[in-house]
Amino acid sequence: KEDKAAFESLVQNVKSIYFENAHMYREFGGRINGFKHNEKQKKIQSKLNKDLADKAKQQAALTVTTAVEEKAAPVAEEKKADKTA
Repeated sequence: KEDKAAFESLVQNVKSIYFENAHMYREFGGRINGFKHNEKQKKIQSKLNKDLADKAKQQAALTVTTAVEEKAAPVAEEKKADKTA
């Protein structure tokens, strides 16, 4: 009977810590991913980066050939003009 008061205060402390903050304990993981998931995401991201790099190279190649063709076009027109004159 003399420990009943101490026990009641202990119960009140536990209730205030755990039961009143139940929403904190219902959230799982804290948005932390596992090792396998992180490795899978790294592979996916590296493939995307590689694809973007390939697209950039292709675009650069198209830009270079277009610039060369544009420079070659006036030369061809000059040759046609020389032949007709």
